[in-house]
Amino acid sequence: MTNGHKFVLEPVDTFFFPGHRPFNQDDPGLGEAEARFPPPPHVLAGCIRAAIARAQGWSEPWDDTAKALLGDGPFDTGGSTFGPPLIVRRDGTVDSVFFPAPAALFGHFTPKWPGEELEEVRLLVPCTGEAIESDADRLQSPRLPRSKDGAWRSLDGWWIRRNQLKHLLKDGSCTTEGLVAPSEIWRQRARVGVETDRVSHRAKDSMLYSVAFGQLAGETVGFGVAADLPKQAPAPPAGSLVPLGGRGRGTALGETGAALSTKVTPATLKVVDGLVHYMVILVSPAFLGGGPVPDEIDALPGTLVGAVHERPSMLGAWHHAAPEDRRYTRLHPAGSTWFFTSTEKPRALHAALEKIRKTGLGAHCKAGFGALVFGRWNPCTGETR
Repeated sequence: MTNGHKFVLEPVDTFFFPGHRPFNQDDPGLGEAEARFPPPPHVLAGCIRAAIARAQGWSEPWDDTAKALLGDGPFDTGGSTFGPPLIVRRDGTVDSVFFPAPAALFGHFTPKWPGEELEEVRLLVPCTGEAIESDADRLQSPRLPRSKDGAWRSLDGWWIRRNQLKHLLKDGSCTTEGLVAPSEIWRQRARVGVETDRVSHRAKDSMLYSVAFGQLAGETVGFGVAADLPKQAPAPPAGSLVPLGGRGRGTALGETGAALSTKVTPATLKVVDGLVHYMVILVSPAFLGGGPVPDEIDALPGTLVGAVHERPSMLGAWHHAAPEDRRYTRLHPAGSTWFFTSTEKPRALHAALEKIRKTGLGAHCKAGFGALVFGRWNPCTGETR
């Protein structure tokens, strides 16, 4: 038996989740160190697991009882299951939940002093009859409206309110309301330091380093993570301070009343021109198979007709003690969107997709990877809309 929890992790001051660029003085990327946001799902899951163990008085190394409940290693969560990292913002006493914006969501920006303004939002969907050759065979080409002023751009890094995402999945429509720019969620704080020799306490060559911390902005409270925990592993006391990330950073662990579930999909799917049109959107990074079309995507019901996603990111690092366990692996980023058509009955198709939504796509789903949502999409006719 398990108990459901809706955790919110509020960083104390700044957080440190390093990106993939090296920090060493001899590398050209010294001034380009980047913070990673949000952190990979297993980092937040590991923080919660460690907090539970501390509250129960389980010291490392964990015994077999603790391992059965909380797992053993970064991706093994034992009898516990964790959801994707979401963002919690607070307006007064009300918490709102935000998901990563789909990669297929594009915004029209117009110049407005002192910068620019998001004026319109469209879902970039495949156009009927406009096939293009690709490594994934023939896919339908998407199209955006023409623009006299400003430009259409991907909303990569933006966040969308949970209720707005529900509308998008229901009928493909979206407004600028409920969309939040990255700068309103968090800001990067670059720092440069000099390491000293442990014996002489003096600086030497190649000891200059650069790091990038992150800091939440505005109404952003922290990271929201849903969790199903065994009854024998109760949640730690509210407000517990636990380590999170590197360089001595920590977080206050509490719970929120806001909905952290990925159950935002429409109740039914519909037939349009003899076919059911549905899309699948990742809401957390996923370990998917290689190739132009990952095996897990190719196995979804129906025919793949379009895809919009950013370049895969990398996870891992070389570690002399366990090189096989820490090697770099490829992650499909959150927001990746795939468009399908199917001849299956809408009710049966919805049930099959709902089952996949509950389990996730790819490996390590219990640690929060591979979380997804699905919904409807309306094909464009090839005309500029």
